[in-house]
Amino acid sequence: MNIKITLVLVITIGAVLALGDPVSVGVSGLGEPNVNILQVHVTGKVKWFNKSRGFGYLTRDDGARDVYFHVSGLKKGVDPDSLAVGVRVEFDVVATNKGAVAKNIAIIGSDD
Repeated sequence: MNIKITLVLVITIGAVLALGDPVSVGVSGLGEPNVNILQVHVTGKVKWFNKSRGFGYLTRDDGARDVYFHVSGLKKGVDPDSLAVGVRVEFDVVATNKGAVAKNIAIIGSDD
């Protein structure tokens, strides 16, 4: 009698990211088929934003290096006009060939 056993290993993205290793996955909403996700749900503030050029930098609450962002990294429905200095945001950090970039940027409040 032959018995075939198949093991299925399921790892969620959140569990993998908790280990601290970059993960290459296809993620809807990031606008790219495969990206190396470095961190998710990072919080911080708009350090500066050049509306006419469509990019700026975010200061992270965890004290890590500031992160570049482009308006293409804003979540659907986020108005670029609302990105004033000090506005609180949540975002994901992904690796690109030019360094870390913020994606999935959402406004979570202002620093009044």
